[in-house]
Amino acid sequence: MTANLRDQLQQLLGSTYTIERELGGGGMSRVFIATETALGRKVVVKVLPPEVAAGVKVERFKREIQFLARLHHPHIVPLLAAGGDGVLSYYVMPFMQGESLRARLLRRGILPTGEAVRTLREVASALSFAHQNAIVHRDIKPDNVLLVSGSAMVSDFGVAKALSVSTGDGDPNALTSLGVALGTPSYIAPEQATADPTTDHRADLYSFGAMAYELLSGKTPFSAKTPTAMLAAHISEQPTPLITRRPDVPPALASLVMQCLEKSADRRPQTADEIMKMLDEVVLTRDDARTPTDERDSYNAPVVEPIQTRQVVQQGRSSSTKRNVTIAVAAVIVVMGAIIGRTLAGRRSHATSTDVPPAAPAAKSIAVLPLANVNADPANEYLSDGLSDEIMGALGKVPGLRVASRTSAFAFKGKTLDAREIGKRLNVTTLLEGSMRRDGDQLRVNVQLTNVADNLALWTGKYRLRMKDVFSVQDSISEAIVAALVGKLSGEDSARMTRKGTEQVDAYDLYLKGRFFVNKNAEPDIRTGLGYYDQALALDPKFARASAGVAYGWIALADDYVAPKDAYPRAKNAALTALRLDSTLADAEAALGAVSLWYDWNAKAAARELTGAMRLDSTDVYPYRYYGNLLKATGRFDSALAVIQRAQVLEPLSAGRANSVALMYITLGRYDDAIAQAKRALEIDASYADAHLAIGNALLAKGKPSLAVVELSRAPKMGNRMRSGVAMAEAALGHRDRALGIVHNLETESQQHYIGPENIAAVYVALGDKDSAFTWLEKAYQARSAYMALLRSDRRWDPIRGDPRFAALVKKVGL
Repeated sequence: MTANLRDQLQQLLGSTYTIERELGGGGMSRVFIATETALGRKVVVKVLPPEVAAGVKVERFKREIQFLARLHHPHIVPLLAAGGDGVLSYYVMPFMQGESLRARLLRRGILPTGEAVRTLREVASALSFAHQNAIVHRDIKPDNVLLVSGSAMVSDFGVAKALSVSTGDGDPNALTSLGVALGTPSYIAPEQATADPTTDHRADLYSFGAMAYELLSGKTPFSAKTPTAMLAAHISEQPTPLITRRPDVPPALASLVMQCLEKSADRRPQTADEIMKMLDEVVLTRDDARTPTDERDSYNAPVVEPIQTRQVVQQGRSSSTKRNVTIAVAAVIVVMGAIIGRTLAGRRSHATSTDVPPAAPAAKSIAVLPLANVNADPANEYLSDGLSDEIMGALGKVPGLRVASRTSAFAFKGKTLDAREIGKRLNVTTLLEGSMRRDGDQLRVNVQLTNVADNLALWTGKYRLRMKDVFSVQDSISEAIVAALVGKLSGEDSARMTRKGTEQVDAYDLYLKGRFFVNKNAEPDIRTGLGYYDQALALDPKFARASAGVAYGWIALADDYVAPKDAYPRAKNAALTALRLDSTLADAEAALGAVSLWYDWNAKAAARELTGAMRLDSTDVYPYRYYGNLLKATGRFDSALAVIQRAQVLEPLSAGRANSVALMYITLGRYDDAIAQAKRALEIDASYADAHLAIGNALLAKGKPSLAVVELSRAPKMGNRMRSGVAMAEAALGHRDRALGIVHNLETESQQHYIGPENIAAVYVALGDKDSAFTWLEKAYQARSAYMALLRSDRRWDPIRGDPRFAALVKKVGL
């Protein structure tokens, strides 16, 4: 905003409004008091923050506000008008004489029970009216509730919807698709904290619960030092029961507040009307019901409520210490990705201080442990793993049943542990375990569903069948588990659960082999897996899941083993083929999003495709992985950390997810936290080489290059990125000849097979040879290296960020 904003705004307002003064403390927005010429009444004019105004279609925004201006309710501050010129955008509300609920809390502390119930019921009434008109507030908090003449009035209703519609061609999820969500960290619902594109009115009910908790206890449900930690708390932590903080609160009221704070929207009250009825049933004592006289008098104090706008997740790491989000006073623009957060997986019991704490186990949750391959023939391992995967995938489609991720469940492969211990570590209430024996065409499958709490069997199944009947045994097992845990499914849910994608058992068998080998994630195995996928498609060209498998195989090969131009187009073609065959296949949509991010460098397409994948399957972890990197690529680092931590919650025993958090900590300059997370990755999988790379890079950034060399040399596989890291550390130690020797070897090898040019560029940056560094960065750009997408976040480029050539390169990549 420029210094002469007031003059620009007055010119835009013309003679309709005359600006009197600006209100201070408006955060990133600017708030002015003006007089409406025609009626002589005072109004508040709010100018949108520039990063929001830039995307607003002014005429559409005006039409939305004009529509909202017709909505009247005694507990909603009405909207009057809106306007703009493409540079400035604003909206107008009446000047309300009173004080905010926040000011009331600061002035007098917690509310008496009777006053709290009365205030909350009035807010619930406003919510009910708005929700019935398809308007979700998205930022309910004490700052947005005004106390005017003894009544509560909620401000900024409808602004979120008006902004979303006017920035996205009518798509109500447009702001989310652009990487924008609404909410304030202390009050934000879990599904908003992860910018779930399916977020609905029940997010307001969670925020209502958080506000009620504060009104009655004087504290928000969670306390954290940073916005990111606060978002993580809403996703994973359980608040202290309200009755513990304030024992005199009526039990019915305390219970209502805690119900509103349920992580799953399905477990909260479903409407504001329900909340009003529950508030009406709260039994108050005579003292509770009384409103102090001085409180009634205080409502006439001439305090204007300025509604501020805060950007909770900033565009760069240096700004993260400048926020004070707990005092932001209105619709908060939280720049973060559109991802889903319906159900929450647990975390390992020995979590470090940088971990997201475990959520309480869901009432209906299960881990499908890999079936033991009893006859120990390695040639049949693909089938025992595949059967486990397929049962897991089928159960993942059951509404109301949370299924532990494959990575976490398979961490217990071949291990003998008590069911209670496994359940605790996977944060589930039941386990499916068993064995498979294959003799030629004959299969024997024995399975048992175990209750974690008492280690007793809930159900057992024994099957003898031929390979041609493998579909039926998978369906039988899945249906028996559903019957034991959930009950009867609808026909649609049952059909979705049992769908295989092909009727040809031979093609299906080849598909299982392909997935088994691609999951090994080594180049020879990935190529073997791709061969099996191709064979499956030869038998059944309409097998969409096999086409999606091909896409993931080529994505796994790209950059590390195969030149991007040779891999990503094949992945894209396979993903598009899969979607043509089955438009509901989340895996294919996520693979397409990965290509849009890593190869096309198209953030908008990647966001659209990844959020599409999330809508199709909220349990699939791949969209979370890729969306976290999309946010990282576009410079939204705090949001990226929240999303990447969300993926870690879904896969708590994944070395890759722990290491992804470590890499994000390196970007944020939290090197000790990065080292702790990378060490956790090694605890999960001692052979995970990238964890050594993360530790080495963190040590190098901390100014400890000698320790970095030692750490990098511990890796079981000395890949090109590892060798580049060693060369950078040698350069930092002053061993120029050693560094040059390594980089020259990399240059020579790059003529025989693909080596990411950015790895060579990074060594020249460490050596201070900027010209050579930019020469190799240009080669990385021409090669379409995926690592170019991370120019904003990769700390290797810090020494050259001020060079105009670097800014030009970032602009050319375009993310």
